Amino acid sequence: MGRAPRKTSAIHRNLKVGYTVSREHKRLGQSFGGMIGKTTITRILIQETLHLSSSLNADAFAPGPRARALLRGAEVARADLVAAGGTFDLAQVQTLMHDVSRQRVEKLVREKQLLAVPGPGNRPRYPAVQFNPDGSVVQGLKEVQEALDFDSPWSVLSFLVNPDQRLENEAPVEVLRRGDVDRVIESARRVGVQGA
Repeated sequence: MGRAPRKTSAIHRNLKVGYTVSREHKRLGQSFGGMIGKTTITRILIQETLHLSSSLNADAFAPGPRARALLRGAEVARADLVAAGGTFDLAQVQTLMHDVSRQRVEKLVREKQLLAVPGPGNRPRYPAVQFNPDGSVVQGLKEVQEALDFDSPWSVLSFLVNPDQRLENEAPVEVLRRGDVDRVIESARRVGVQGA
């Protein structure tokens, strides 16, 4: 019973649009002595619409600040992935970490002991840079992620792979790899602090 008004409303809207187009066809047809058919009139209406869009200032189609920020974010993420040496999928991580279960990998991510970024199809991908040659995860990753307190894994990855002035322009992950966890944690705490 509640759906009937919606159907009637949709039908009414379609009839109204059809009537308006038909009326425009009739008006244009009379203007040209009835020599123009509906197909030709439809083409004329489409051409007028296209003319309107082409007459808009090209600046109206240019990406605005938000769109440019989104593009820049994608560029930064791509550069960070390259700096990270790419990523592994779940099966590769399981192999690298000596056949751990999917549940164990997911738990490590939840506990911030392993970093995952959204990959194709929004499936988790695991930046290669966080792994040691023996398949273990670089020491101090959990503490650094907790100190950063970022919601975005992309921000964590960016912090890890980009040179940090507080660490003599070394990438924090390389400093972690050498075992100087406290320095990286201190740098992570200062991220975003004015004048740090």
